[in-house]
Amino acid sequence: MRITFECGCTRDVDLSGNSQQRREKADYLENQKCYSCLEAAEERKFTADGWPSLTGSERQVEWASGIRRRIVKQLRDSHVFTSPFHAVARKVWPWPSPYPPSELTPTLETFAATCAEYLLTQAKTLSDAHWWIEHRDDGVGALIAMHPDHLLTIGRLQAGKITEEQAAEKIGAEIEAEMQRDAEEEAIVRPQNAKTPLVARIDLKHKPGGAQLGNEWIAIEFPEKSEVLRAIVKGYGFRWNETAWAFTPNESLTTADCVAEIGNKLLAAGFPVRIFDPDTRAKAISGTGFARLNLRLVDQFSAKRVVLSWPRESDFYSAAKKLPGAKYDRDLHRITVPIDAFDEILDFAEMYEFRVTKGAQALLGAKQAAATASVAVQVAAKNAAKAPSSARPKLEAPAMVEVPNDLVD
Repeated sequence: MRITFECGCTRDVDLSGNSQQRREKADYLENQKCYSCLEAAEERKFTADGWPSLTGSERQVEWASGIRRRIVKQLRDSHVFTSPFHAVARKVWPWPSPYPPSELTPTLETFAATCAEYLLTQAKTLSDAHWWIEHRDDGVGALIAMHPDHLLTIGRLQAGKITEEQAAEKIGAEIEAEMQRDAEEEAIVRPQNAKTPLVARIDLKHKPGGAQLGNEWIAIEFPEKSEVLRAIVKGYGFRWNETAWAFTPNESLTTADCVAEIGNKLLAAGFPVRIFDPDTRAKAISGTGFARLNLRLVDQFSAKRVVLSWPRESDFYSAAKKLPGAKYDRDLHRITVPIDAFDEILDFAEMYEFRVTKGAQALLGAKQAAATASVAVQVAAKNAAKAPSSARPKLEAPAMVEVPNDLVD
């Protein structure tokens, strides 16, 4: 039967019963607002009360809005709906039986109402429709699980086990910890082809001296040993420092570019990553917007030598060893070359697309300038007297020999 509701909306409604019963139900519905208008009115009340609009698809928002109102009603009725808070309450007021004793009922109602008031303020920060849909059957329990320490502090304060100053200090620390957890979760990117639930945490660290050129380094922490991750980060020049994989970028690249590139590489390999900076995180996801890290380097080693380095997957050892004076350094696992061979070093860098760092450029440039400024002279060698030969002289036989007449018979 087609019904026109009080709000003016028209809907086809399936009514059961005999004709009189169907007519009575139709008359009743015609004096009511339709379900959609009732839902919209309730949502307007929520918005006026400071609740944010939900985000998601149109159907997700419509579904999640009803779920949120139901869960909020449960929290507001917490003075009679105390059971979700029992697990926390038992840590403050222990009771041996499965159910709390009746004399604790007023205490638990006060505790549940105080906790619910706090959880309502926290629930207002959840604007993702997906969260409410995902927790449609355990919304109150999910909110409690998000803030157990804070609720425990509320109970201990109510029971007189801590002072208000102690409670304020604990709550402040708990709020800071919750903010940190939220920030961590927001900074995590999980690829669709994730090979593990564990997260590679990429952080920017600073050496003593503050955030300045040469003092920044990148640390990658992963909670378990992974040969795949190890091969990736070592290929980018990271070295293990007993606590994390560490890498110090050279001056031609920003640390943000390096973080974006290694983050992109790990995501492509199926590793979830955590990157706090939103711009860098977006670049790691897209794989664009950052300068690529060239790991083929000619860098300063000492006042008289430069060092050559390249990624593990490349092999320039034979070519580098042919440079004049080249030596393999066993501590660095790199080839070092004296700066006297500046021409050969620069030709090598150009041929194999090695990047020459500023330090190496200054060193080689100074040596090249000194060589150009030096005076080249031609030295005439003095002819030294030849030492007598100890070899027996060789006599030449004459072509024709004449016999004197007095010797002829």
